[in-house]
Amino acid sequence: MLNFKSLTKEITNHFRRLAILFLNVAFNRPIVFRLVGHLNRRRLFLSSVFVAYPASEEYALAYVYPQHRHLMRWRPWPVGIFKQNGKWGVTFVISSTESDFTKPDNIDNLNQLVLYTEKIRELLAADQKTFAGILPSVLLGKEILRDAIEAEVTVAAVMKAEEKVRIAEKLEESTPLIILGSKGFIGKRLISKLIDREIYEIDIADDNTKEWPCHLQGRKTILINLTRKMALNNYLDYFWPDLILLNEVYPEPTVTELSRIITQGCKAYHVVGIIAKTYPSFPKAYKGGIPCCAARLTDEMNVIIRKITP
Repeated sequence: MLNFKSLTKEITNHFRRLAILFLNVAFNRPIVFRLVGHLNRRRLFLSSVFVAYPASEEYALAYVYPQHRHLMRWRPWPVGIFKQNGKWGVTFVISSTESDFTKPDNIDNLNQLVLYTEKIRELLAADQKTFAGILPSVLLGKEILRDAIEAEVTVAAVMKAEEKVRIAEKLEESTPLIILGSKGFIGKRLISKLIDREIYEIDIADDNTKEWPCHLQGRKTILINLTRKMALNNYLDYFWPDLILLNEVYPEPTVTELSRIITQGCKAYHVVGIIAKTYPSFPKAYKGGIPCCAARLTDEMNVIIRKITP
């Protein structure tokens, strides 16, 4: 028997699925995109096409009925719009998850996803197309894409976020940085931009917890977490009082992880995203904005950070 909370969730999912199905039937058509693109070439109001995907199989079924899921595994469906720094973007979603992207037999599907998204971008006359989560690094690794604006935007956002944390905590610009995920898609690019900072590179690929910069204990230090979700837990024993965590990974640390962090005398901040108006709103984790990977890189781009507690 469903309890009230479960019933409410199922009703919400039902109406979300209906809304997405309606948007797809009504607007997911070349003639509609072509008409919008014609207007956009004259008014220059739309700049971005963003493709997201569900965090899990459960999330996928919150967006689409099981009998329709196969239709949007690799063909994006429109689900909303957003406005960042004066320009609009369109959010699309696919029903595939991260486990699908890394399967070798899906490379043709990934190619078709990029080609179809590029077709949408061209019809809408948008400046850029971007992909959520691990998709940009997967597409680059498989040489389906040659560049990734998502990385540039995320690096810029993390640098702005780090500056905000320093200001909030009254820290000097010379404050040491530990980059967790230093060899990753974002980590390598971030480090190349921070050549004047005292940086310590840590990556789970090296299993180099023994190289953790323990000599920094007693100093205010910022740890920027860019690694895979749940990997942070492997390093919590190495934290010390006055270490400040800046988390860019989604989802943010669990309640258990945060409790351990706070108990050790540390503070924690989360990069929420980029300030933007969204219709409908993105999930709670991005309240007030959009994911970094959905944003345009502009001088006015404003990053949202949030101090997190258990």
